[in-house]
Amino acid sequence: MYKIYLTALALLGAIFIFFAVYFNNLNREFRIYGMETEAVITRIETLGSDDNINQVVHIEYEINGYIYQNTLGVYSSSMYVGQILLIRVMPDNHLRIHYARFENVLPAVFIFFGVFFIGGAVLQIILRGIANNNRRKRFSDKHGKK
Repeated sequence: MYKIYLTALALLGAIFIFFAVYFNNLNREFRIYGMETEAVITRIETLGSDDNINQVVHIEYEINGYIYQNTLGVYSSSMYVGQILLIRVMPDNHLRIHYARFENVLPAVFIFFGVFFIGGAVLQIILRGIANNNRRKRFSDKHGKK
């Protein structure tokens, strides 16, 4: 049972690290090739019914003298009309955008939990090994075996 517990703990940690790498790679293209620019929130639209409300954030930004309108894809209750946001825009398609504010938060959280769970499994193995060595030593001292 103990081995199953350690395996599950380590597997859970590996899954968290896998998702950290996955989410980090989602943003990688925008971090490498994307141009940073400022966007202004022009409208926040509420869609849906009481059970399923969706907020759509409309933004406007300028690239090389041209003004583009787009939707952000994320919403926070702290957003307001007129707010200036930092976005990344792909140079080959100015309608491909990415909100740059939280791009490192999600991978960092997943890495933290991955290391926490894997570290917990390793720590359990180390502590169990120390306890077994102490038990063997006490047994051999008690019964005169070396």
